[in-house]
Amino acid sequence: MSLYAPVFLRFMHGVLDAFFEAEAFVFHTRLIHISPALREKDVTRAVERLSLVATGMGGGTRIGDSLATFNRWHAAA
Repeated sequence: MSLYAPVFLRFMHGVLDAFFEAEAFVFHTRLIHISPALREKDVTRAVERLSLVATGMGGGTRIGDSLATFNRWHAAA
């Protein structure tokens, strides 16, 4: 995953820059809304903010809980 993450994050940075209504989330042990971090104009700073927001990654995946949280709080928007 570490091979693809920088490319994917730059892609998502471009998508969020081009489409203001787009949102981005990461889920692992909990759901994290990463759009504010990726909306930084400077890609390097965006990745730095993302690393602070996504602390605890690699601690396991709770897909069901993360999807339930997304559906409860974000899906309708």
